[in-house]
Amino acid sequence: MNTKGTKATKVTKKANANVSGDCVTYHGIIQFAFFVTFVAFVSFVLTALTTQAQPLPYESKATSVGVVNCANSLCHGSASPWKDSHILQNEYITWSRVDKHATRAYAVLMEERSQRIARNLGLKEPAHQAKLCLDCHAHNPAPAQRGERFKVIDGVSCEACHGPATGWLGYHVTREATHDESVKRGMYDTKDAVKRTEKCAACHIGTADKGVDHEMIAAGHPDLVFDLEFTQLQVCLFLELLSPETSARIIDTHHDKSFLRQHLVPHAHGAKTVGHLL
Repeated sequence: MNTKGTKATKVTKKANANVSGDCVTYHGIIQFAFFVTFVAFVSFVLTALTTQAQPLPYESKATSVGVVNCANSLCHGSASPWKDSHILQNEYITWSRVDKHATRAYAVLMEERSQRIARNLGLKEPAHQAKLCLDCHAHNPAPAQRGERFKVIDGVSCEACHGPATGWLGYHVTREATHDESVKRGMYDTKDAVKRTEKCAACHIGTADKGVDHEMIAAGHPDLVFDLEFTQLQVCLFLELLSPETSARIIDTHHDKSFLRQHLVPHAHGAKTVGHLL
């Protein structure tokens, strides 16, 4: 009897069994990793779809109630910032006095240059009445989606960025109001950096629905130049209008506070305020 051969066969079978077990374990790990990756991918896709589901303000079918509904002194029209509040409550005052979305966007359409561009394009209406112009130079919902107090001459007003307010305004002013719930009711989520960028880019770069093309440039319209970072720097400039204490409080509660701290120094007007903030 060949004992050596028998022992070798047993060793071989044992080794094969070990290898087979290792393979099963290896394949199990691969399958589990694939399953985890698949679940993560599906979760990512669903999250992306959910995130992108919210229409841009100009695409919303809700009714726009008008900027006057935000201008009350107990809302966002306070003459001075509220103390101990992470919201200044004077946003309407800032917008109406120093923000070109209010002071220039619509008004520029009344100028001769704008009227000439409209004529060069062969528009039937003057620039300040033409949908082509108003779609970016103002908040321009369809007539059926305008509330009684809505005025297109207000320019790029609150609802142009925050979304038509008919569904969320009443809830928004309650003590129980949260940002997330307001978004569910139709407020546009400008706290989301991607959504905020998409909103700005819709006019300052353009979409499939609106924008500045070669024909408009040939008619005399300036080419579009958009710097997303500068839109953030505007926050810094607005902060310079406030007291050092208030500016510091707003920066500490701002979702982009690291950005503000980084850029406030080279772009702010007042060295004393900057020194206090940092």
